[in-house]
Amino acid sequence: MAIARGRCLRICSVTAAQFIKRFVDDKTPWARLDIAGTGFDSRQTDINKSWGSGWSVRLLDKLVKDYYER
Repeated sequence: MAIARGRCLRICSVTAAQFIKRFVDDKTPWARLDIAGTGFDSRQTDINKSWGSGWSVRLLDKLVKDYYER
């Protein structure tokens, strides 16, 4: 697998998914989530007082709490 350089904004997710796929059994369902997607464009708010907002992580946490923790 070649390492992608330069055009990372468009192809890093694909490269990362292909890398992870090499370590997961074909019968195991899996997904790669890009949880840092909004980290570099976050503005300061009451929730976000530092650089990254953690928006994707909070959303995933809510999904798990609402649908899988009963």
